[in-house]
Amino acid sequence: MPRRGRGRNFGRGHWRGRGRGRGRGGSSSDAGPNEEETSESIGTSESVGTSEDLDKSLECSSDQTEEVKDNTEEEKEGVEEEPGDTEGVFLKEGDVGITEYISSSPGFSAIIKQRYSDFIVNEIDEEGRLVRLTSLEVDRSQMPADEEDDDTGLDGVLSPEQKEKLDDFNANPNPKRVIDICAPVDKVTRGKVHQIVRVRYKKLESDTLVEDDVRFIRISVKGAGGHWGSGQHFRQQNFQRKPWPAGFGNYCRFVLYKENMDTMEAVHKLTKFFHINKNMFQFAGTKDKRAITSQEVTVYRVKAEKLVGANRYFYKMALGNFRYVEQPLKLGQLSGNRFTIVLRDVTGTDEVIDSALQSLKTNGFINYFGMQRFGTTAIPTYRVGKELLKSNYKEAGELILQPRPGGFHNRV
Repeated sequence: MPRRGRGRNFGRGHWRGRGRGRGRGGSSSDAGPNEEETSESIGTSESVGTSEDLDKSLECSSDQTEEVKDNTEEEKEGVEEEPGDTEGVFLKEGDVGITEYISSSPGFSAIIKQRYSDFIVNEIDEEGRLVRLTSLEVDRSQMPADEEDDDTGLDGVLSPEQKEKLDDFNANPNPKRVIDICAPVDKVTRGKVHQIVRVRYKKLESDTLVEDDVRFIRISVKGAGGHWGSGQHFRQQNFQRKPWPAGFGNYCRFVLYKENMDTMEAVHKLTKFFHINKNMFQFAGTKDKRAITSQEVTVYRVKAEKLVGANRYFYKMALGNFRYVEQPLKLGQLSGNRFTIVLRDVTGTDEVIDSALQSLKTNGFINYFGMQRFGTTAIPTYRVGKELLKSNYKEAGELILQPRPGGFHNRV
């Protein structure tokens, strides 16, 4: 039987959806504290749906499964335990103050997040626009011209004889062949020779070499290694990254689409693929793992043409909607998130469901912190936090240091 979440009492004015079927409460999102959450019902582009929307979603829920029993029902009768003191006893909503509702409606029950595709998250950027992946192509009309591809002012640098040889070499590349030309004394002119090779002869590469105090430019087929010669030459040009073209912003901003994968895992995959440091990527906030999410990411001085190449290799992840900006994204630089949630195994009369949805649309709900925020260890984090708020630092420290079932102190 697949693991799944449980939901109950929808429409009474607070969110109590259960998360991943572990017998404890969940929340509508794992979004970080810097992210303001907005809720969206099934299949709508508005913040709250209608009963018609719910009816449409129910038509797609024919593959209903048997409801999982609550772990708390398995507790032995007559055993009184303080919440969180015993391993295996999970917190309930009432233990952490999730008790109040906006609506007096009895609400209805449903299952949420039975599948990761039942939970869709779209980031809302700082200007209030919904982030969606709409294009996997690089729109070159929106990209500034690359100075390296500009061959203005390069005519007359090479002699007609040199140009004829390079034209033939580029048309018939032979890895065993090299062409040596005398290097101009002027450094600027030497740079123009290298630029001609980069721009006009895409199959060739050039390097400035020195032999017996004589400087020359060796032209060879790309990747053939001809610039190293017999080993008696040394390479004068050092290994420096090509300068970032003028007119580009320092950061490429793009939409990251991912399925069943958290943000940090996606970024880690990209850093390994492109062989760059993870600190070159920035984002406004992390998104849920068990969901389909779309968010914006910035990366420092990596061209869109390079980023788009990753789409051929990754499964359940895609990059698109590329543009260049001057500033990176910062944590919390967003207006919120929009959630599209599928409810399954909905139980309740049409009257109750309509009443609950109308209340949700009109009055909203109390956006409590989800149960996952209170920890899963024997000492719930809210108990430590309560003592800290009361300035009882000694008691808070004792709670933190209190032995846990299965901890090192219990091992022989």
